[in-house]
Amino acid sequence: MLDFLESIPAEWRPLALMVFVIGGGVSAVLTYHRGKKAGPEQPKVQEFYAAGQLADMGPVKELVETAGLLVQQQVRTNIHLEATAAALTRFANIYEHQVEDAEREKEIADEVDRRLRQQPPK
Repeated sequence: MLDFLESIPAEWRPLALMVFVIGGGVSAVLTYHRGKKAGPEQPKVQEFYAAGQLADMGPVKELVETAGLLVQQQVRTNIHLEATAAALTRFANIYEHQVEDAEREKEIADEVDRRLRQQPPK
């Protein structure tokens, strides 16, 4: 490396040093700016302008509120549907037990009639 420095004439060495320092500084600045560009992406902020003024966001707010109300209504409907399904399940179980009891009573009555018919008359 010293051979390279010796090949530059003595009167040009300060100029070569100045070019080297400026080149290093420019390189550092370019590297810094490229690093900032390559950083994490920033979310894009888009503003709504109409004729140079901020657009009226009222309809959007109203739409969001309506959507929120619809979600609440769906939740309430689901709760009522679950309650109705539970009530229908209870009703089906009660009806099933009633049918079983009726069949059992019919079987008992048939058995009593059969036994009464098998007894000899007195």
